[in-house]
Amino acid sequence: MDKGQGDYVEKLEKERPVEAVQKGFSFLREHMLTDQSLLGYLSECSALPDEIKQGMREGQDFVSSGRAIKAILRHGPEECRKLIDFIRGSQLHADFKEHLSKVDVDSEKFNLSIETVYEHRTTLYQEMEPSLIADMLLEKLVLNIDEHDTVERAVTRKEKCDALLLLVQTHKDNIQKFKLALKKCGCSSVLDEMKEKVPEIPDDPLDCVKRTYRLLHQKIQKEHLYEYIKEKGSDQELPYSSKDIICSLMKSPKGCRDLLYYLRKENLSLFYEVMEKYRLRRDGKTVIEQGEHTVDIGNVLCELEFLKTEMEPIPFSDILLEENMILPPLHQSVHQESSHKIQAEMILEKLQKDFEKKYDEAEEKFERQMFEMHRKFDMPGHKPKSTPLRNENPPFDTKEIEKEFKAPEIEHCISKLKWTAVLEKLKENRNVFKDCLSHSYTLSHYDGEEKFALKTQSIAFNEGMFPSAMVLSIEIFSSKIDLKEKQQEIVKFLNSDSTLRSRISRFLHMRVDKAESPLVLHLTSLTEKASQRLLSDNDHVIQKLIKMLLDMMNITISLYEESKSLEIHVTITESTSVSNKQEDSHFIKVRIQQYWDLLVQELEPRQLVLCFVKEGLMTKPEEQIIRSCRQRQTMVAAFLKILLKASEERTFEYFVQLLRQLNKKDIADKLYCRDTISVHQDAETARQNILLHLDEVLENTDTYITEQTLRKRDDSIIPESVWPNSGFSRKGRAYTLLLFVFEDDSLVLEFKNALQYRRFGHYFQNIIADTTEVLQEKNVDTMQKKLSENTVFECTYRAGIRAGYDPAARNKDFVPVVSHDYIYDERYRRGRRFWQMEEFFGHPDMYYRRFEMMRRPMRRHLGVASKPATNEPEEKKKFVTKHKTVAAIDFGTSYSGYAFSSQENPLEVVTGKWNSTKTNSSELLESLKTPTSLLFKSNGLVEAFGYDAEQKFKALAEENKHQDYRYFYQIKRELLRKRPWDENLVVLDHMGRPMDALKVISTAIGYLFVECKEAIAEKKFDKDDILWVMTVPSLWDNFAKQFLRKAAEKAGIPRKQLILTLEPEVAAIYTIKGSKPDLPSDSGDQYVSGTQILLVDLGGGTADFTLMGVAKDGGLEVLHEAVGGAWGGTTINARIWEFMEELLTKDVIDEFKKQTSDYLDMESNIELKKRDLSANNKLLLLVYPSLASICKDKTGKTYKTLVEESEHAEDVKVRTGKIIFEPKMIEKIFERTLKECFSVMDEILLGNGENVKDIILVGGFSESEIIQKQFENKYSKYHLIIPTDPGLAVLKGAVIFGHDDTMVERRISPHTYGVETLQFGFDTDPGDMKKVISGTTFCSGTFHKIVSRGEILQVAQNTEVDVFSPKISAKQLFLKFYQTDKKGIKCVADEGCDYIGKLTINIEEPPFGVEPLVRLFFKFGEIETTVEGKEVLTDKPVKTDIDFLERKP
Repeated sequence: MDKGQGDYVEKLEKERPVEAVQKGFSFLREHMLTDQSLLGYLSECSALPDEIKQGMREGQDFVSSGRAIKAILRHGPEECRKLIDFIRGSQLHADFKEHLSKVDVDSEKFNLSIETVYEHRTTLYQEMEPSLIADMLLEKLVLNIDEHDTVERAVTRKEKCDALLLLVQTHKDNIQKFKLALKKCGCSSVLDEMKEKVPEIPDDPLDCVKRTYRLLHQKIQKEHLYEYIKEKGSDQELPYSSKDIICSLMKSPKGCRDLLYYLRKENLSLFYEVMEKYRLRRDGKTVIEQGEHTVDIGNVLCELEFLKTEMEPIPFSDILLEENMILPPLHQSVHQESSHKIQAEMILEKLQKDFEKKYDEAEEKFERQMFEMHRKFDMPGHKPKSTPLRNENPPFDTKEIEKEFKAPEIEHCISKLKWTAVLEKLKENRNVFKDCLSHSYTLSHYDGEEKFALKTQSIAFNEGMFPSAMVLSIEIFSSKIDLKEKQQEIVKFLNSDSTLRSRISRFLHMRVDKAESPLVLHLTSLTEKASQRLLSDNDHVIQKLIKMLLDMMNITISLYEESKSLEIHVTITESTSVSNKQEDSHFIKVRIQQYWDLLVQELEPRQLVLCFVKEGLMTKPEEQIIRSCRQRQTMVAAFLKILLKASEERTFEYFVQLLRQLNKKDIADKLYCRDTISVHQDAETARQNILLHLDEVLENTDTYITEQTLRKRDDSIIPESVWPNSGFSRKGRAYTLLLFVFEDDSLVLEFKNALQYRRFGHYFQNIIADTTEVLQEKNVDTMQKKLSENTVFECTYRAGIRAGYDPAARNKDFVPVVSHDYIYDERYRRGRRFWQMEEFFGHPDMYYRRFEMMRRPMRRHLGVASKPATNEPEEKKKFVTKHKTVAAIDFGTSYSGYAFSSQENPLEVVTGKWNSTKTNSSELLESLKTPTSLLFKSNGLVEAFGYDAEQKFKALAEENKHQDYRYFYQIKRELLRKRPWDENLVVLDHMGRPMDALKVISTAIGYLFVECKEAIAEKKFDKDDILWVMTVPSLWDNFAKQFLRKAAEKAGIPRKQLILTLEPEVAAIYTIKGSKPDLPSDSGDQYVSGTQILLVDLGGGTADFTLMGVAKDGGLEVLHEAVGGAWGGTTINARIWEFMEELLTKDVIDEFKKQTSDYLDMESNIELKKRDLSANNKLLLLVYPSLASICKDKTGKTYKTLVEESEHAEDVKVRTGKIIFEPKMIEKIFERTLKECFSVMDEILLGNGENVKDIILVGGFSESEIIQKQFENKYSKYHLIIPTDPGLAVLKGAVIFGHDDTMVERRISPHTYGVETLQFGFDTDPGDMKKVISGTTFCSGTFHKIVSRGEILQVAQNTEVDVFSPKISAKQLFLKFYQTDKKGIKCVADEGCDYIGKLTINIEEPPFGVEPLVRLFFKFGEIETTVEGKEVLTDKPVKTDIDFLERKP
């Protein structure tokens, strides 16, 4: 400091003390944290309020120091002068004067404007530390104390930034001081951007996004981008999830332009970064260098299988996209696919084609050169006359030729991904993985189970002892076989081969820390219950381990030939115990990682570093690491990583305390939340689920998932072997990561989140099924000997070859194979040697041998495996049925019928015919349906069906002999009742006597079945190869459908030749495909894609309303869940009888119904006359003498008097022997039914049916003229379409559907369906819900949703569900099915969650020693819910039986 500066400071301190204190604000604040004399002075200062002094005494130094200085400033010159005088007399004065004398020099060559500030506002919000900048602006006298308080009072960092920028705008004349403050606070990167002009969006935005894809994928906020594009209203098709937004936008240049516009507006810093990277790529500064490349195309083509195994498809596809080696459509397909194998095959298929083409072109060029050389040396014919000498120079540049056969692009991509071992393999064709020896064991899923049998000789446990770390010793005794070398080899592999260790972890749920000779394994539990699981279920897990090790010893043939057995002694002892106690600091670490993103967004790192250094909680090197970061977010990340490495609890307590001081109480409360049980339980459940899917997890874990999991951890504590450049295999890296992750709850949850983000969330949605299987007790010597204190388990086994196993015949003995030694394509393998030109010049025949070799059959191609069953629909079948005849049975409430057609003429439908007679007449009528009526004798034998049953029962009733018979009608109605029916459903006859419903309904279907077969035979159609179609209302639940199927099968219809179909759907099919309705002139004669129709099916018992649309390929799709009710034609009959009760009293009508013959006659009369009613017609009902007599007897009045005295006297008249309903009364009869129908239709049309133009009316009830007129009047703006024979629309449509069951493509789930699942239990679970299976505690009663109500279901769509058995080697699992219409159901005991059936899973060959994992494939989009499955580990199908008839949970 020179003399002039010294004089200036001296004058400032004496004449302007307030200004001096304000200019020294940051100096004073910083030294108050370290200088005890200054802190002591302020503690005694009378100008400071007590609360500030209290804060200083409580250690809130940072916040209190700023408040103290501002309090002194508010008291004016006198207090400021006292403070200056104190400083002048202290050791701080020299440094204070130096601070005041500093003059900030603006070396920047640009002037900042307020417009530029707001243009870069998003970047400023990311990088600014507003509190620190406010302090500097206060020092520079830009802000006053009150304005500084405005910034400090804001809670979130964004609010602070908002307040600060408003103040900067207010003081825009001092904006250059704001620029200097930004520079001093480390925002130089923002200033650099401000100096430059914002780049323009490139002319080729698609190329820009492609070239910078990885940068965008890593840094862009996909959720924010997704919402931006959505709000913008772009015509770009948006993906289902924001995860795929970048891939989706790359479908077109416009989408990429929208993405870049978003960056320019919302994230300018990233936009600059993207533009700079693209500029470098475009200018060629990062292109593949044309240096020495050692990987040739032949090597790559030979190692396709190796690449498929070791490739990480997602990162590889990203870099291939950037290098323009694949196009966006393929790249998007790879990202959307979840199977690692299929992803790899997609990429390799493309690379194979490209490299084969390049290889062929290089060979062609080489051959032309060779041909020219031979011509030059005058070598006609097939043999050369002269040969060039070896020491002669070749006639062409061999290095240039060699370059043609190199693959620099793939070498460059692999190098950038740091796949060092893969690159070495492609160069040298040898195994270079550090975690795989030269030989690797190829163990089957059975791991020796097929070969060996173990008999337990003796076994002893130390009850209640389940250590988390243990030593397992295996001693094998044999008098004939030398096992020492074999055991040593196994130990070697156990210590070196990650694949083998991961296999052991899969079924032990433990990791092998090390193995020692002769055969000792040091194990550590990967889950809390691993040791209980190991020692439970009759030691199956231990047996599996022994059989696996025996399989590896390659002794099968020796044991078989010697007919000897081995004695095996197993001992498990407790190892060094591992403390499970976790200090509070550990839980704060978990919370820090849980709220990492929030902390990165909110924290101002320089404040934190200053305070941590002052407290001695951070070293100078650590401080330098943080301050060396250029951006605020990276500084915060570095700070948090250092914080997580701390071991002192005081460090974390101070961090939480400091956050409270900095007005971030909400964050502090989140970090200090002591509710850690839920976090640990979530992590433990995740561990269990990961181990269930261990093979798949290892298969799909790549570098991206690793980086996402470990991004919050310091590199120094991460094992090097998790990274690609470690030399470990892909699965070896994944397994190492898994072991590291399992040690920390927070890392487990991070790993879970990373997998879920990559569409592997189903790993954590396992259904744990119940099992009632009881294991048989072993007949062994359970010697109750006392084990030593640290011994957990002792057992002796006798091992031998399994009965019936012949190793010579089965060739199943173990043979080690060279790891990754795949069969090479002969052409490529030999071709690599031909590039050595000196060999060629010594062997003139080699040229011809080369051509001969090249004429061999073309190379193998990499086959793409078929896609596994997923949520994608299966391929649509063509319009063809496998059956020569299709017959449909419409089992209706009032009437039933059948129809059929042949394969040759599917639309020429033949219907059944019945003869009937008019009421009170002998005139014969021909009917296309028959009443659903059935007459049984008293002994249960069938007497008649249909019209015959009606007529015979009427005759019996007239003779009063009907009591000995049993008459049933409208029996289908029982299946609609909302009661908890079970399989023992009964129906009531005419006298109220019950009979088994299955017998009654199957008998009725049997009649229709037999008559239909006879009619088919008469038409000379094929009567053996018939597909039978049964129609059901759309409102029927799974119970009713399965009950009808069972009845149909009991009637004689073969199970495999029977399908069910929904009545409204087939009616629509008939209208569109098979009928010729009278269409309005402006409706056209075809239904085009996008057309919406409302199908109204008015049957005898029900009214169904279905909103349907026409798909792009002409198929139908259901657009609204089926609705309706019991509003069919029978409601009119019921309504007429209600009015008769109101006219003649209920007692009279009840007594009349007992007069069976007359009542049936009158009912038949009503049924016939209601069909012919029109709006202006009257309904005339005959009054039977029996009815007149009953009126007189019951009431003392004639029926005429009763009618005249009723409330309907004006609308009902009486003539001699007749009751006449006037037109107004007819309207009342139909009013209730029509009101119910119109209410439902209005709801549909006002909801999803806004685009409906046509309403199709079908069903027997729709033939009523009144119904038709009322619908025309109500919905006059729609086209009302009534097909030919509307009463037969369902029946004929069912026949057409049978010929092509793919006409309906999508349906809507009517309910939410799910199953009861067990969950991994904890001590906090209710006692009555706990269940212990195989040593593991589970909690029962949890509802697991599979399909939601209203969800769109593809007809052929598979819904995948993984079901885990809680019992090792279980052979039978059970799942209880529930349905609900409520949201948020968590427990099956919740109100509104109803049990509907049970699924039984039979596993014929479960994997030994582990819990079976079954993958089920539900088809909820089919008319009948079906399910298939396979056991994942063995990949063998399982038998499933879904029973909706059992209605008791």
